[in-house]
Amino acid sequence: MLSFVLFILSACFVVGLDLLLQYDLRTSLKNLLTPFRFSTGPEYVFMSVIVLYVFVKPLVLNLLKKK
Repeated sequence: MLSFVLFILSACFVVGLDLLLQYDLRTSLKNLLTPFRFSTGPEYVFMSVIVLYVFVKPLVLNLLKKK
């Protein structure tokens, strides 16, 4: 529940900043929903490594603990 609340607060913060920068609401929501549209190759690699680390490490540790 806390994660959901923090997600909503951060999304509202980003939309608020976009509105302060005088983007219209539609553009702000579009940018919020498509954050990876302008990412480059190294950014994709970096994000993939982080996601793998976050998800694979607990799985490996759990498997090693069971043995």
